[in-house]
Amino acid sequence: MLQAKIESFSIPKVVDTLGNVRSIDIKDYRNKYVVFLTFTAAFHDISTFELIEFSKAAESFKNENAVLLGICRETTNAIQDWMASIPVVFPGEKARFDIVSDLTAKGLIFKLEGTAEIGYPGPMTCILDKTGSVRHVTEVSSIIGRSVDETLRIVQALKLVDEYGGSALAPGDWRVGEPYIGNTRYGVDTFYAARAGLNSNFFLKILRMVQSFFTPNEEEITSSESNKFMKELQLTLPLKAGQILKTVQILPITVALLLVLVLAPAPTIPRILYH
Repeated sequence: MLQAKIESFSIPKVVDTLGNVRSIDIKDYRNKYVVFLTFTAAFHDISTFELIEFSKAAESFKNENAVLLGICRETTNAIQDWMASIPVVFPGEKARFDIVSDLTAKGLIFKLEGTAEIGYPGPMTCILDKTGSVRHVTEVSSIIGRSVDETLRIVQALKLVDEYGGSALAPGDWRVGEPYIGNTRYGVDTFYAARAGLNSNFFLKILRMVQSFFTPNEEEITSSESNKFMKELQLTLPLKAGQILKTVQILPITVALLLVLVLAPAPTIPRILYH
């Protein structure tokens, strides 16, 4: 499903934030990130609270060049009543994005989930990039609400990767303003060294030099089946380097530096991490 491309696809029944019913086409959202949110049902407790919470963040998604679009297997009348009930039951709140009435067997949910079954889907989040390619899909239980912050973070991470044309990687739990991983050997090594608490511009070069005296070069490691275990083990060395630094904090700086140089060879990253 990921990287599948949703081409021009007409959606005849969409309830907008004013309660009007109109039609749209997926191609209308080209050059924007589209966040599809399937809801279990109108007036469903979890779906209602998700509608409210995502509506509060609609402007934040807009600032990231992203649009929210709900999908529900309900009639347009049911969706209109549901959206109209929000400010009545929850004063000060309202639905701030459109919701698709998707009752047809091969509607939008079928396009996104690959199922033609009639009935209520699980709460699914599907993110399309600016070209219409599916870049993110998650589904949770209908009794668990989705995270607005995490959904927004995924959009921001996709933007980062796209803006750098694939030369940047977003590490786990990456947030805007934090370091990203350069998609090169130097970029990955620098990121790992920085995570281990080392100065990437100075210590990394020294550590690589020391490593050359204690370990075979990368080609020898990756070409030998007998060294697979060692190759994977070296991924943990940055963490060990950090532990060593904490251990020697009470020692004179000269002794600490010698210990780091001798005991902490630079990490060797498996080739599979490079494109």
